[in-house]
Amino acid sequence: MRSNSGLAVFVGAVVFVAACLCAKGQRPVEDRHAAGQAALDQGDLQKALTEWSFALADAQQGGQSSRLAASQRDLAGLFTTMWRFEDASAALASAKTDAAGDATTQFQIHRIAGELSAATSDLAKANDEIQNAIHMATGTLALGEDHPRTAALYSLLGQVELESEQYAQSNDTLRRAVGVFSETYGPEYVETVVARIRMVRLLLATGRYNEAARQAKRAVDTALKLGPAGRIALGDAWLALGATDLAAHRFDSASNELQHAQVETQAVFGNGLRLVPCLTAYAELYLERGDRSRSLSLASRAWELYQANLPANWLPAVEILRVRARIASGQQSSPDAAAFLDQALNIANRRIHAGSLLAARIIETRGDLAFAAGEIDKAEADYEQAKEARKRMLTPGHPELARSAADSAQVFQRRGNPGVAELVYKDAIQSIESETGNDSFGLIPTLQSYASFLRLEKREREAVEVESRIRRLMGRQE
Repeated sequence: MRSNSGLAVFVGAVVFVAACLCAKGQRPVEDRHAAGQAALDQGDLQKALTEWSFALADAQQGGQSSRLAASQRDLAGLFTTMWRFEDASAALASAKTDAAGDATTQFQIHRIAGELSAATSDLAKANDEIQNAIHMATGTLALGEDHPRTAALYSLLGQVELESEQYAQSNDTLRRAVGVFSETYGPEYVETVVARIRMVRLLLATGRYNEAARQAKRAVDTALKLGPAGRIALGDAWLALGATDLAAHRFDSASNELQHAQVETQAVFGNGLRLVPCLTAYAELYLERGDRSRSLSLASRAWELYQANLPANWLPAVEILRVRARIASGQQSSPDAAAFLDQALNIANRRIHAGSLLAARIIETRGDLAFAAGEIDKAEADYEQAKEARKRMLTPGHPELARSAADSAQVFQRRGNPGVAELVYKDAIQSIESETGNDSFGLIPTLQSYASFLRLEKREREAVEVESRIRRLMGRQE
């Protein structure tokens, strides 16, 4: 991260302005807190930032220790939501110093520390902080397991479990949170949308593309119905829907959805780090479509935002690095591509573990680059390593296992064994059909690979039939 904090400078300026306004009378700190919360609830983060910064300045001037800690906590949470990680850390550290024995503030500090650790990819620390907050919620504060504030913690815990690749636990945790929110507030509630977005990411990770598409559309529709109250989640909802269609190679739909994601994220959060996932997904989309120039522009912008903030070993940086490696390979810059993938693999190994599925995707990309360069033995070794990791962690019929099968098939074809290659393709397709049905969006990438295989083998009629099936799947709505 950057070494200098903007929080002290910003709050210092606010203190000066607040002092100048004293002659006109100050609003009570509680009023500013309420105004900031109301602004946040309506998706106006800049107004919330202004109100809470004034509240902090007023509390500092008035020597109100309890309100001082609460104002610092409010700002820490807001900066975390905005992904201003250094400012969030500074505000949180101050809140911890001034919180004393206030149980409610201590609870909120653990919650925000969990959110900040999750956002910066410190998954072990995030888990500890969230568990501490859950313990306080169900113990000291006696909120109970089914209280919405407890459910919000379970929603966050589900995200941490997802990124740690603990998919079964994440599924149980997220469904529990969605159930509490739905029962308490109904489906049209912003925390329900947030939990549903996390569920979409889990569904994608576990290969359930059709259900992911349904849940993502529901998240977008609900966020739109909520109006201003849904703005804070709308960009992420569009991103989840775009990521679903991108994974299924439904590129036209993905393009429209990712554009919405970028516009909505920029409107609420500005041009900061929160744009990185949108830009990265967009860059991958253009790369898949063969537009390396546009992909490079988007990936470079994402990388610049990352470099300006530099959260250490940040998991979203892995996807930027994978895209940059593929672009560099296409530009005949193999050393750069290898360096990007090494950096990505180091982050994945540090934040998750060496045999993770994220590491497998990076190793597979390394194999793709070796295959494109004609280094078939090297490609095969990487493909096998990725496949073994997937076989350990995924169920049969998962699209990523099918992708590994397609990797093996193209190696067989290149080595002059098309008969074996075709058997591998057909087995992969049948596995997906058996697991998720004949209409699964997860079939599309494997069918596309199979169609390309058939064309290389000069079997045009069969290729046309497969491509017709692909178009039907792409045209389906969930």
